[in-house]
Amino acid sequence: MALTGYLEVISDMLLNGKTYLEISAHLQNVGVTRGSSEANIRKFCLESGINRRSGSLSESELNFAVETAGHMWISRRNAITVL
Repeated sequence: MALTGYLEVISDMLLNGKTYLEISAHLQNVGVTRGSSEANIRKFCLESGINRRSGSLSESELNFAVETAGHMWISRRNAITVL
């Protein structure tokens, strides 16, 4: 796909809160005409695994962190109750 060379730019823009429409407009402004429609960018991101959470915790890492924090809170609560 014509967008492959812009993977990092698209990823950075998404992580910075830009919409698919804004990314499309930016790419068209820099001369990318083929494949730079909003729908194509959305499809490219889906196929490439790019999303607003890219570079963040994975779903399993997030679940583990939440579970661990929950256990720590319960342990602290019980420790305070016992004291």
